Amino acid sequence: MIKVLIVDGESRARDIIKTFVQWEKLGMELVGEAGDGQDALRQTEELHPHVVITDIQMAGTCGAGLLQTLHERYPQIRTIVVSASTDYHYAAEALRYRVLDYLLKPVDRIELNTVLLNCKRIIRSKNRIGIENIT
Repeated sequence: MIKVLIVDGESRARDIIKTFVQWEKLGMELVGEAGDGQDALRQTEELHPHVVITDIQMAGTCGAGLLQTLHERYPQIRTIVVSASTDYHYAAEALRYRVLDYLLKPVDRIELNTVLLNCKRIIRSKNRIGIENIT
């Protein structure tokens, strides 16, 4: 299973993502959720997610800081941003740290699942050449 961590400062936003994702159909499992970047990093160390879905504007370690740390420490983790911000600065930060996609809130169920399906294909492709260990 592909392990997913959801990071957003608002529990309602995390709940929406949890509800919208077709977990079983995608072969993914929610392994954790965090309300800020620091908790997300702690959980990343413990849970070893393959995918992190994060907001880019949060208290504590901001989403951009989280993306930077994940990119530097865990380059194998795929990241997806779900944010209400249309600020170019945040989008540029996301691109710098090679996020797979930047989705705007309110997130669209179909769009989210399509991005996750693409993410799954990328992970499976990397797995075939021996980069990641995914069952």
